[in-house]
Amino acid sequence: GQLPDVSKMLDKEDFTMMKRAIFATQRQCLPPICTHNMLEDSSDPILNCIRRIGLFNSAQDRVK
Repeated sequence: GQLPDVSKMLDKEDFTMMKRAIFATQRQCLPPICTHNMLEDSSDPILNCIRRIGLFNSAQDRVK
């Protein structure tokens, strides 16, 4: 019936790794699109379709 003490569960190295992971996910630009293994990004038919119809996951898009 008690909450665990975080300092006993994680050490300083764990906190450092968590902070790095959190900072790595923060970005000011749109996330990269990766649907499958690509040989040539510019001639890939799936990526060209995504670009053509505008599926960029921008901040203004209603669905993420």
